[in-house]
Amino acid sequence: MTRNPTALDALADQYFEAEAALSPITLTSLGSNQRQDELDDLSPAGLDQRHALVTATLKALETMPVSDDVDAVTAAALQERLGLAAEIAAAGTDLMDIANIDSGLHLIREAFDLMPMATSGDWVTIARRLTAIPAAIDQWFETQLSGIDHDLRPAVRQVDALADQCTGWIADNGFFAELPARAQTACPDLPTATADQLAAGVTQARQAYAAAVTTLHDKVRPLAVAQDSVGPTRYALASRDFLGTTLDYAATYRWGLEQVAELEARQAEVCAQLRPGLSVPETKEALDHDPAYLLNGTEAMRAWMQARAD
Repeated sequence: MTRNPTALDALADQYFEAEAALSPITLTSLGSNQRQDELDDLSPAGLDQRHALVTATLKALETMPVSDDVDAVTAAALQERLGLAAEIAAAGTDLMDIANIDSGLHLIREAFDLMPMATSGDWVTIARRLTAIPAAIDQWFETQLSGIDHDLRPAVRQVDALADQCTGWIADNGFFAELPARAQTACPDLPTATADQLAAGVTQARQAYAAAVTTLHDKVRPLAVAQDSVGPTRYALASRDFLGTTLDYAATYRWGLEQVAELEARQAEVCAQLRPGLSVPETKEALDHDPAYLLNGTEAMRAWMQARAD
């Protein structure tokens, strides 16, 4: 059945295109070849642009007619995602994303993983994007320090972990240092000018991330807090953002602790059967050194795996 696009479809498309226009990294993830030598504006001003787009789209959604069931789903999805984005902006929690899994420094670094690397033209684009890293990192720190000014403080453990990751990326055998060799492997006939441009970009990127490590250690860490917890407001917003739903957190944690207790009790029962008189850690240690469970060599592993498969 053919369905004619509705006004709500147009609004959703307009939002999508405008959001992508604000984020060259999003364009990378979509496989676009547009603005691939740029990076996102990670400053508070950049966040403000996104917030303005969210606000305008939600305002338009208020009076948008819902023509059919597809429109109903589209409207609900827009309201849930953009409404939550507006709540996050109002709470200011998007000003702080120092973490060891997902942060602006990860976003910048990981953008290169999705870029084409097959031709010399691809490597020219990569080289130009590398030179955009210093400004992007400066913008990101501007936002993080603004978050700290609003009493959104990162945990010391997260600051240290992020600094360690950055140190790995800029190591002599790290991601950035290996890019020239990857370029030569992908393009044995890489022009000298492109190779030089790439090497210069790599140097700028490594220096920028090295400066980021110094800033994390010297400027951010003294303002960080000891505990990892972020408080109920930030936690609830982040949970909804990640899960797409709202939980009863107290009930969920009670259930989780009950599950842990049940598993620990079952562990003790099994260990009592396997090694009577030993604790759970002692049982694990004993099993790790039991010849009956040791495999020596590749062939022994292959035979064991084949037996399991059979």
